[in-house]
Amino acid sequence: MPDVIVSGIRVSGNLAFVPLAGGQEAVIDARDIPKIHKHRWTAHRGRTALRVVRFIDTGDGKQMVHMANDLVPGAGAVYLRHRNGNPLDLRRINLVATRRKLWRPKKARKPRAKPAPPFRAICQATGEGFRLVVRAYGQLWQRGYFPTREAAFRDYCACVEKFGPDCI
Repeated sequence: MPDVIVSGIRVSGNLAFVPLAGGQEAVIDARDIPKIHKHRWTAHRGRTALRVVRFIDTGDGKQMVHMANDLVPGAGAVYLRHRNGNPLDLRRINLVATRRKLWRPKKARKPRAKPAPPFRAICQATGEGFRLVVRAYGQLWQRGYFPTREAAFRDYCACVEKFGPDCI
C-alpha cells in the first residue's frame, strides 16, 4: 500500500510520520492525526532527554507543550515515558504513564589520579626546593630541604645504603 500524505504527515497503514523541524520524524498512530496536525512540532533537547514539543505564546513568554500530552487525554497530571526508550516513537502502545518523573542518575565520575611522584619520600616544599622524609625502623626521619630533586634523591640513596632497602 503506497504512503498517503495528509496535512504534511506521511501515513503508512496505521502509522503516521510527523515531520519535525530539523528533518526528523516522530511516529504516531494514524488515528491521532486530527489531534496534532494543526501544529508545528520540533524535537527539543532538554536537560535530560529529547522530546517532541510545540511552543505556544502565553503573552508573557513561550510555553512548551509535549506531543505525548496532546495524544493521551489527561496526561498533564502524570509523566509519560517510552517503553522502547525512543522519544520519537509516540504510538499509544509505546507510552506508559508513571506517577513520578524518572530521572536518570548521573554517571559517577572517576576521580583523577594524581601523578605519582618519582620518589615517594621526596616532596615539593612550600617554598623553593624539595623535602626528604624517610621512614626507617618505624620512625620518620626528617632529612632536610634540598635545592633540587636530584640532590634529595642522592641523600635518599644514602639512606637506603644506611638503613637498608626497606626504608621508604
